[in-house]
Amino acid sequence: MRSLALVLAALVLAGCGGKHAAAPNIPPPPPFDQRCGVKTDSTARSLWFRATDGTLLDGVELGEGARGVILLHQSPNDLCGWALYAPILARQGFHLLLVDLRAFGLSHRGPYGGRRGAEADVRGAVDELKELGAEKVALVGASYGGVAELVAAPALDSDVAGVASLSGELALPNSQLDALRAVPDLTAPLLVMGSREDGSLDERDARRLVRAAGSEQKSLVEFDGELHGWDLLYNEETKTRANRLLVEFLRRVTE
Repeated sequence: MRSLALVLAALVLAGCGGKHAAAPNIPPPPPFDQRCGVKTDSTARSLWFRATDGTLLDGVELGEGARGVILLHQSPNDLCGWALYAPILARQGFHLLLVDLRAFGLSHRGPYGGRRGAEADVRGAVDELKELGAEKVALVGASYGGVAELVAAPALDSDVAGVASLSGELALPNSQLDALRAVPDLTAPLLVMGSREDGSLDERDARRLVRAAGSEQKSLVEFDGELHGWDLLYNEETKTRANRLLVEFLRRVTE
């Protein structure tokens, strides 16, 4: 009886493991098109996965292949903010995972926030995308998502192929996220894009951030005006150049 009980316990534990068994008793998140109200690639797949501290997060997989890209949203938005841009990257040959960070969208709040929460979310997303078939994974974050990835990436070291931040602020005190303090330990290639007169990350602050970064490969691209975050990829005057530079960076770091 004792050996049978041990076998049954092992089977139960085996059935609970794995990223794709993250929420066996919860229906999958709504389809991407239905949730975001935008016609997107029919291959988009909504899913649950776990941050490394066990927090349940929701995401959308789009595209396929070895070149992985994780898209992190602005605040107070969620992953739907990427709905119009993600298919563009997928058509360029990237394997995407759009993520709702903890306490945003459909994701759970988790036991803590700040740096620990950001690291748990980003590491969980990287692990998930690699399980889905990506070999190299780059991070792209807009505003809040940019700060979160800059805070989290140093702890992931070689697991992250590159980091692109669209107007990610120097720090967000209310969220206990401090990018300027974190980036000296960053080793991954870094691209920062922003606007010269952005009230959240102007050119002076962007230069401080890039200078402080420990990355050997790092660059700053500044646009005229006040556009912030993913608006750089959507605005008629900036989207062509911003998209070209971002795609070039992602191709280089994930090759």
